[in-house]
Amino acid sequence: MSRIKKEITLYNVLFPIWFLLMFPVTWIVVLPVNFIIDSAVLLICAKLLNLTGIRETYKRSIIKIWIIGFASDFIGAGILFLSLDSSGSWYEYLQAVSWNPFDNWYALLFVAFAVAVAGVCIFIGNLKYALRKVEASQRKKRILALCLAVLTAPYILFYPSSLLHGNSWSELRFMTNHIVKMDEFRMEVALGGLPAEDSGPGDTIIMYDYERDMKDAINEAKKTDDFTAGYSNEPSFTLLFYNRYYTNTKAIPVWMKDDQGFFQYKNAWYAMDKDQIDSFLEGFRDVQNTRGKKEFDLIPDPRNELSGIGADREDKEGRKLSEYPIFEDSKYLYYSSEREKFDGVMVHFEGREGIEVRKALETGLVTPQNLIDHGLELVIEKREWKVDE
Repeated sequence: MSRIKKEITLYNVLFPIWFLLMFPVTWIVVLPVNFIIDSAVLLICAKLLNLTGIRETYKRSIIKIWIIGFASDFIGAGILFLSLDSSGSWYEYLQAVSWNPFDNWYALLFVAFAVAVAGVCIFIGNLKYALRKVEASQRKKRILALCLAVLTAPYILFYPSSLLHGNSWSELRFMTNHIVKMDEFRMEVALGGLPAEDSGPGDTIIMYDYERDMKDAINEAKKTDDFTAGYSNEPSFTLLFYNRYYTNTKAIPVWMKDDQGFFQYKNAWYAMDKDQIDSFLEGFRDVQNTRGKKEFDLIPDPRNELSGIGADREDKEGRKLSEYPIFEDSKYLYYSSEREKFDGVMVHFEGREGIEVRKALETGLVTPQNLIDHGLELVIEKREWKVDE
C-alpha cells in the first residue's frame, strides 16, 4: 500500500502558494513586488485620468496604497485557510483550493470569492483612506480606486500550488466530477457485477496499485450518448472503492467497448478516456492471464536489508507487530507471526523478475490464499463491512 499512502500524503503536504503571505521571511520578495505593481498602476491610471500634480499624488498616497494592498492580500489568503477545515461537508471539493483551484467549480468559485473580497478591501481602503487627500474629483478618485482594486487584486491565489511540487500544466485536472470521493482510495475489482455478500477470499481482485489511475479516469469522465448497453447486459467488471476502514464502498460497474470504459452514474452514461485506463487494463489482463494459470515460487528478496523487525518487536504502545495485520482487504484481515519471512521474500513467476510480496498482492497477481498454499503462515480474520446504497 506504499503508493496509496504516498498519493494521499502528497495532497496533505502540498505547500499552497498563499502560505507565503503568512511567513515574514517571504515578505522580502512579496513587499517589493507589490510596491512596484502598485506604483505602476497608480502612475499609469493617474496619467490616463489627467490628474494634476501626479508626482505629489504619488508621494502622498503610495505608502498607504501599498499597505492597504498587502493587508487585503492577507485577508484573501486568510479566507482560503478556511478551505483547510476537513470537518466540513464541502471539504471534498474545497480541499482542491490548496493544490489546484481549477479542479472543480466549488474550489474555483471559493478562490474567486477570496480574490473579490481582497479587491473590495483594496477599493474601499484606497477610496476612504489612501486617496482621501488627493486633489481630484470624487468621480476620478472612485475610478482610480477601482483601477487599483481590479489591477492589483491577488490573482496569484488562482495559481495551482501543485505546479510548485513537480507537476506540469498538462498534468492538472480541470473540473473533475468527484464521483469517487477523496477518502475512497482502496480499490478492488469484481468480475461482472457486485460480488455476493457471503463471497470468500479471492472473489474480488485486489488492485490497490491502480486506484489512482482509475479514480482519475472516473472523476474526469465525460457524459456521453454514444454508449447503448442496457442494464440487461452484465458489466465487464465492477470497481469497488472503499474508505480507509472499509465501513462503506462505492461500486462503479464498467462496460468495455473497444478498450474504452463506460459507466452509469445517477442516470447518466460516462465515457472514460482510453489513455487513462491503459495501465489498469494491462494490469487487469496480466492478472487474468497469471492468477490460477501460472505457478510461482517464493524466493529471497536480495534487496531486503531489514533486521530486528520480527513479529515480537513492540511499538510505542507496547503492541507486538504480530498484532497488526500485514495485509487487508474489504472482507478480511491477515496476520502473521512470521513478519520477517513475509518481508524477506519475493514472488517469482517463470519468465519475469521477482515481485515484492506486497506489490504482488496490491496488483492482484497473487492472493493471500496463494501465499498460504506456498508455505507462508497467515491467520485470516473476517471483518464486517457494508455497501452504501
